[in-house]
Amino acid sequence: MVKYLEGKDLISPFQCGFRKSFNTSSLLLGLTDTIRDTLNNGGVNVLISLDLSKAFDRAPDSTRQRKAEVDKIHRSRSPTPSLSEELKSTGIHLQFADEFSPLNNLAFQR
Repeated sequence: MVKYLEGKDLISPFQCGFRKSFNTSSLLLGLTDTIRDTLNNGGVNVLISLDLSKAFDRAPDSTRQRKAEVDKIHRSRSPTPSLSEELKSTGIHLQFADEFSPLNNLAFQR
């Protein structure tokens, strides 16, 4: 599958996971270079980290379904604002670009 995706140029050049000769160190080196370049040019860096550990939950279907129902009830009682809405209340505005680039895909304005 990876060979097919790479052959069709369907994997972002920033994708480090699940690729031959790319690993966490590759990602960290690229991230460090981007941060350093931005700071050297007087820019601001923003890093948003997501924990996707529950994305591949291995609990039985019945347990996941009950949890989803409980989560739905909690969300309907107290809706969680989006990240963008949360940051707007602090005077920070996020604008996402059209093209995908993990390190350069959002504009930071205050």
